[in-house]
Amino acid sequence: MLRTRDILSYMDDLPKKYKSRRAYETAVRKKIETFTGSAAVKAWRNKGGTCQVCGENGRCSGWHTWQDLADAVDNWRKRKD
Repeated sequence: MLRTRDILSYMDDLPKKYKSRRAYETAVRKKIETFTGSAAVKAWRNKGGTCQVCGENGRCSGWHTWQDLADAVDNWRKRKD
């Protein structure tokens, strides 16, 4: 199953090549949807700005695959036990 980091490795475009963060996130979302054939999952952040899916603060692509979300939920459940 493809994860966001795998898909991003296929992108030759670095975030700084885009006019804005929003343009970069849109390109990432489209790339995820193209590679996986399903909708991308929007990243959500805590009060400190850390993504609750990938754990990155500032380097998060803004979108994730469903597998990334499933991994995050599994990790959360393991920490909770």
